[in-house]
Amino acid sequence: MIDKLELQHRQLLNAYQQESSLKSALNGCDGNTSFESSWSIVKGACRFNVLMDFCGGIATTFPNTATVESDFSVLGWEKDEYRKSLTDLSLEGIMQCKQFDLMSRLVE
Repeated sequence: MIDKLELQHRQLLNAYQQESSLKSALNGCDGNTSFESSWSIVKGACRFNVLMDFCGGIATTFPNTATVESDFSVLGWEKDEYRKSLTDLSLEGIMQCKQFDLMSRLVE
């Protein structure tokens, strides 16, 4: 599956460089553009479907404390005394590992 993700990522980069209309549309996106709106630009042909699913799962952000606490609760895990000094990136990696089974079901 990683091979397919890498292939679609390369294809998206190539399409961005070679297709002026795609490049223009993507360049028009900003921090206020939703995930769905951004991906709808390339979604028509479903040529990046695996990449889109992967990004949708991995690039989710936690906007506030309540949703973070909820996600930790769903995972059945909490930050213990040894993990208090972990950076956000380390915590993100741990959470992604915990969500591996869920993410792997996206491609089945």
